[in-house]
Amino acid sequence: MRMLRRTFLALCFASVALVAWYAQWYYQLRLEGSTLFIRPNRSPVWNPPDVPTYAQFRQTFEYLPEEAPPVSSIRRKLNLNWMALDLLLCLWLVTVVVGVIYLMSRKKRRDIVLQCALSIGIGLSIAAGSCIGLWLYVDSWGPPLPVTFGCLGLVFGFLRGILTFKRAEQQRPA
Repeated sequence: MRMLRRTFLALCFASVALVAWYAQWYYQLRLEGSTLFIRPNRSPVWNPPDVPTYAQFRQTFEYLPEEAPPVSSIRRKLNLNWMALDLLLCLWLVTVVVGVIYLMSRKKRRDIVLQCALSIGIGLSIAAGSCIGLWLYVDSWGPPLPVTFGCLGLVFGFLRGILTFKRAEQQRPA
């Protein structure tokens, strides 16, 4: 169990490092009354891409005027919503795989960290199914609030893991 717990924690930290290494950025051009976006290639959080010029925006959006309006600004920003979704997807994969291994190998021994991993995997799976189900029901262009559903699955899975672990501890014979 100890080795599986260490592997789980290492994979969780590796997921965070992976998302930070392949961070998603976007460029934002603000004009009078409108905002335009360009997504560059992924790059690490500590090494952001260069801010583009107005000419680069003009190449993408051909209808822009030749010269940048005086009330315009270009900014580079981290796309935190997409990075959170990337992290939730990585954690979902890690918790499901580790949770299944834990479930098959635990016998009567229980581990609170691995019990929480199993429950988080279940919670994230239910959250993903609920988000996709709502998406199909609403018939919209994209899944509604995937990060919110993912965070709810993470929190409720964690709480379920703690509660089921305590319940099992109370049922053990003295």
